[in-house]
Order: sequence, then structure tokens, then C-alpha cells
Amino acid sequence: MKINKSIALFVRDTIYGLVRFKDWLFPTHKPHIIIFAYHSISDDEWRFSVRAEEFKRQVEYLLKTHTPIKASEIPAYINEEKKIEKNMFVLMFDDGYADILSIKAFLYENKIFPTAFLIADSKKANRAELETKRGLLTHEQIRELVDTGWEIGSHSSTHADFSKLSKEEILKEILDSKNILERELGIRIKYFAYPKGYYNDEIVRAVERAGYDLAFSMDDGYLDSKTNKFLIPRIGVDGTHKLLQFKSIYSPGAIFIRGIIKKVLKTVNL
Repeated sequence: MKINKSIALFVRDTIYGLVRFKDWLFPTHKPHIIIFAYHSISDDEWRFSVRAEEFKRQVEYLLKTHTPIKASEIPAYINEEKKIEKNMFVLMFDDGYADILSIKAFLYENKIFPTAFLIADSKKANRAELETKRGLLTHEQIRELVDTGWEIGSHSSTHADFSKLSKEEILKEILDSKNILERELGIRIKYFAYPKGYYNDEIVRAVERAGYDLAFSMDDGYLDSKTNKFLIPRIGVDGTHKLLQFKSIYSPGAIFIRGIIKKVLKTVNL
């Protein structure tokens, strides 16, 4: 069922307004870790592009209440080697678009070291699935990010639609991407992000068998000691999330509502 975009966004923003009011009336103070997934940083009108100035406002707001950590710190909290005693966040960027370089210096100045999930065989990237022809990071640009503290993960070989692939094709996308990136970048690839957040039990098992340490979904939620390390939730942020909406999307109420809406309205990415 297709839903008019403007109506969907109006309903979403109304819900977020109610969530903000609820949070103001009944504030919660339990420390949490939240992971945000972005794609492109650009001034164009693509749905998954966030304007650089908007992105900076979101991060500056987040830094008032949360401490940034890296993906490599996550296992210690899942394994309960460390306790979650304060609010923390991780930033991630899917697909590996070259335009994320525009905020590299800003993040470095704020001691934020994100993870970039790359399409390993970029020349064969499935542009129909990506829904954009924007440029992807070169190997030299990826090394620039690594040199400034970024971590690198796999987002499959070509960003194919996993729901339409055979078991063998899915395994190849998962395995080949790890091997290609490790060979070409000279670093161990420990993290995997499911293309468009799609997964099932078989895909999750394939990621684990391929030797990844962690895998990330697009399910909404916080990270804690009960989190499955191959189904780590992330909150998606896109160009429709201005600062006002961003302030709400990671509240407990919004996370609950987003989860319900995503299950009901499969065609609408909120």
C-alpha cells in the first residue's frame, strides 16, 4: 500500500510532537547507547541526503547530552565488561558516498570517529537499489578517513536486494565484500550493515559464519547487554529529519512508534 509522502510526513511529525510533549511531562534518565545511520551529506533534494549545516546542528545538539564512542567500543557494553553509566552515541554512514568528506574535519574537531559501511565492488554497485548515481569514496579517500580515526565496515559487494537473491548469491555478497575490502584496504573488516536493513535468520547466520564481529540493522532501539551482536539496532536519519524531528527520533516513545509504523507501513521509511 502506497501512502502519500506529504501525508505520511505530517502524521509522523504530529506523532513526534506528541512524543516530545510526553517526554517533557515524564522525563526518563536511564543511560543509553544509541546508534545513528546516515547516508549522504549534501544540499540536494535526495531523500537520504542531509544538508551539512543541518547535520552539524544535530550533532551539536546531541553532544550536549551524549558522549561519542566508536563502533569498536560496542562489544564491551554488550558483553557487560563495561556498564552503561551515561548517554552515548555512535555515528555511522551507509553506502560510502564521497560527499561525507565534507563533514570529516567537523567530526574530527569534536572527537567523533564514525563507521563507514562500504560497497566493496563499487564499479558494480546496484544503482537501482541505491536510487542515486552520486560518487562513492575512492580507496585514497577511504584511507584518509581511516587516518583520522574512522572505522570501516562492509555493506555487501554490490548493495543487491537480498530479498531477491538465492542463498548462494547472498553468501557471495557477504563473503566477497569482506575479502575485497580487506585485500584492497589492508585492514580487517569486522562489521557488516544489512543493505536497506533487510535480514532473516539465514542471512544473519551467514554474516556470523563469514567472520564478522558485529552486524547492524535498521531496527530502532537502544543498545544494551541483551542486544544480539548481529542485530544491533540503529536509528536512520535522512533529509526529512530537521533538528526539531531529530530531537525526538531517539526517545523511547519515538523508537516504539517507529517500530510499529515500520511493520505496518512497509513502503514508508520514517
